[in-house]
Amino acid sequence: MKVKLGLKNVVYAKVTITDGVDPTFGTVKSWPGAVNLNLDVQGENYSFWADDGPYYERNGNAGYSGDLETALVPDDFKLNHLGYYEDVNGNIIEDPDLDGDPFALGYTISGDKDNRPVWLYNCIASRPASGGGTKTENTEVKTETCTITARPVDFPSLNRRAAKGYPGPNTTAAYKASYLDQVTPPAAAKTQANPPAGGNG
Repeated sequence: MKVKLGLKNVVYAKVTITDGVDPTFGTVKSWPGAVNLNLDVQGENYSFWADDGPYYERNGNAGYSGDLETALVPDDFKLNHLGYYEDVNGNIIEDPDLDGDPFALGYTISGDKDNRPVWLYNCIASRPASGGGTKTENTEVKTETCTITARPVDFPSLNRRAAKGYPGPNTTAAYKASYLDQVTPPAAAKTQANPPAGGNG
């Protein structure tokens, strides 16, 4: 299923992932000019049948993939997360052999009655398509689009994985208002009614 989301308050931050420890997140930076985000749910459902019936079932969650449309991709984002570099003359150079760092993507969904901010904890992005056109009588704004892939990431201290987080109904208005000021990783679960099967699985 694809969901098209109107956006505001788009931000990003570098995520550092190291085996055996929780990921760490860098300084949050603004991404102005975001237009919309289209997200596809990734993952397949798994069923194991025995005794002539479904013996074990599990919903696969491989995160999300989709397109982020924006007025312009910030140069800072290109340099840190898309494999560009700055030369001694101050030019921004695209190097096809460089890999960008993963990042967390934060945003607020426009039109959500709860004005809900969201963090996707572990993302990579494609280089944006670019183009231009001659000026005509009717000015048409050109946008740039990056394909965003958001994957779950391990939080070993919690023995859990997480793909996305947002403030729920039991959080305060002040907490929600500052939620995108820094990347807020998950904390311990309030209940353990449905513990994850197989540890981090």
